[in-house]
Amino acid sequence: MKCEFCGANIDIESPVCPHCGMQKRQFEQHRSDMNRFQNEFRTIRDGVVEENKRFSKKASYITVICVLVILNLILIVGLFMNWDIYRYITSKDINKHMNEHIQTLEQYEASGEFEAFYSYYQINDLQYCDRDTPLEEYRLLQRFCSNYDYIMSALPYVSIKGYAPDSYVSYVHTESQMEAIVEAYNSMVKLYNDYVLNEKYRSMYPESAFNQKHIDSYETMIENTEHFLMTYCEWDNEQLDEFRTTSKARQILMIEESYEKEGITHEED
Repeated sequence: MKCEFCGANIDIESPVCPHCGMQKRQFEQHRSDMNRFQNEFRTIRDGVVEENKRFSKKASYITVICVLVILNLILIVGLFMNWDIYRYITSKDINKHMNEHIQTLEQYEASGEFEAFYSYYQINDLQYCDRDTPLEEYRLLQRFCSNYDYIMSALPYVSIKGYAPDSYVSYVHTESQMEAIVEAYNSMVKLYNDYVLNEKYRSMYPESAFNQKHIDSYETMIENTEHFLMTYCEWDNEQLDEFRTTSKARQILMIEESYEKEGITHEED
């Protein structure tokens, strides 16, 4: 630019003309403008930085929330699918050892080890077998064995001589066992009446579930239960007949009366 006093070429950044020594008014204006521009720049820059900080903070929150939502969705889907995955894997394993399972179940049934049959069935999750496999033949038998297993394990503790609960809590537990025994017995009888004696409902199970071998097993479990009831409760045939035909409440009472007949007393708190 040129000096307004002597017309010489000068640098705009110089406050004094090097030729005439006069102070430049353009410099003052330039410095004022530069200061204003710098202040405006700082204001804009600080605003942008602060806005970026706020945006980054919001973005961080949103990112965290999105990640948590995605993880929860994955967890929920996984939980819903976990059952199907487990069944699929278990079914594959059952099919892989199908012959072994069939052979073991046949041995337990043939020897009348119905509690062992039930335990093996449960431990190996055979209830998850596909409906079109040979194991389907044993599904009804497993239901009988489930009830029979409970009766055989619980009955001695509620009616055998010499058993005496030492607290009211034990007595309450014993009463609940009595009710469960009655329910298990009635369940076996109902299964026998509904599916063995009544062919109308047999379509729920394959025809092989009703061959003579299995029917004999169903009948044996009911007969064994009645035999143990007569032994532990000291019933005669007339009392057993009453137990077969009376109400559930009366059945429970009959077992309880036999339990108390042993001379066992129950103390309440």
